[in-house]
Amino acid sequence: MSLEQNDENKKSIDKKVEIKEGNSKKNSNSKDLTVDDLQSKTGVPVARQKLMARGAWRGPSSSGGCPKFETWPNNPQFLLKSSAATEVTITLAYSGAEKLPIGFVVMLGEGSSRKTKLRGKDDIQQKTNWKRVTSVSSTVALQPNQPYIVLPCTFDPGLEGEFELTAAADAALELTPLPDAPPVAPVSSSAAN
Repeated sequence: MSLEQNDENKKSIDKKVEIKEGNSKKNSNSKDLTVDDLQSKTGVPVARQKLMARGAWRGPSSSGGCPKFETWPNNPQFLLKSSAATEVTITLAYSGAEKLPIGFVVMLGEGSSRKTKLRGKDDIQQKTNWKRVTSVSSTVALQPNQPYIVLPCTFDPGLEGEFELTAAADAALELTPLPDAPPVAPVSSSAAN
């Protein structure tokens, strides 16, 4: 095979390959390709980092519901940073017997501290819809060295279960669980008197 033919074959393969979620690739013939297969067939290096963390929602101290509820800061929080501008695909997976309405919010962070307040709509970089499913994913653009807080949560407070949170990108990532904070108690109308 000549060099020109080899280049044409690479171009042809590149046109057929489309990125699928996760580390697998798929061509138009529906044959699954791994990242290694893609790299060996195209000669183009494919770097993809994927990080995973586990967490749980347990009672009122760690199951605050979505940001619609004032107890949302009680949820587990994860610090996410990228070394370069990149798009990161975040997946929240839950495998309990009863499907819970799950979702997550990606917020601008401040240093490496837990988020306790939303300063406005600009704080939220991405959010999913809360659905009774086993997993939910979304892609968000990250700026280099900017801290982001990922807040995996159930829609309503008080729901319990264990989850896995994954982040995958073409740049180096950090995904760090933040220490638990004292729970935020809901304010009732009778407590205000």
